[in-house]
Amino acid sequence: MVRVIEALAEAAVFRAGAVLVGTHAFMAIGVMLGIRWFPNTMMTRDVGIAAERTVSVALPTLQADIPATIESLKMGFFPVPAMNMKHPSTTFVIRKSQLRLDLLSPKTSDSDEPAPIPRFNCAAQPLSYLGYLIEDPVPAVLLDTDPVLINVPQPSRYALHKLIVSQVRDISKAAKSDKDLQQAYQILSVLKEDRPDDIPPAWEDLVSRGTKWERFAKAGLEDMEKRFGSKVIDQLLIQRERPRR
Repeated sequence: MVRVIEALAEAAVFRAGAVLVGTHAFMAIGVMLGIRWFPNTMMTRDVGIAAERTVSVALPTLQADIPATIESLKMGFFPVPAMNMKHPSTTFVIRKSQLRLDLLSPKTSDSDEPAPIPRFNCAAQPLSYLGYLIEDPVPAVLLDTDPVLINVPQPSRYALHKLIVSQVRDISKAAKSDKDLQQAYQILSVLKEDRPDDIPPAWEDLVSRGTKWERFAKAGLEDMEKRFGSKVIDQLLIQRERPRR
């Protein structure tokens, strides 16, 4: 899938504001932090590309045609029809393969209808909690045969978002929830040692978004610490009183 990410980068998808999410982003965060992760956390055949529906008017608008870029690879990707045939596809796959590209966008309403992103000539699936993850992304490098310049979430936001996601996944996806907790633990462990000041502002922003956010994050933190047998966030940070919205 690095070939796909490289093609998207060359087509200016990341310069136009897209953010790589998922395990490929986790790998790139490891490069950023100077860490080689446990091998079993890096096994994936899918790519997630997330983007806001609109970009700041202060920035020049770049166009990057994602469907045309995927087609140009001639790998056999085809758009997966949506459940509602009136809706555009937000996923591309290859038949008889686990390769998969998901286009995602923050959920801004109760609707699950795909969100059009004109600058990418595509639509994206709205997801809850995604806006927090991709806010203020950072540049990074994905290493394969050649470096690929991309955007990824801030490491602290990626880790704390994984705590939430581990709690809201369907019970049938327990393996993915375990992977969420493992990735969160690995990043938070590094940040605690090398960049401890990154964690408090990311946590405060998360809990300021509502009691549901805080409840899921704390539950994920508890599960993570049970799973790995050690604490990586100062309990005083998450227990102290703070004004509610």
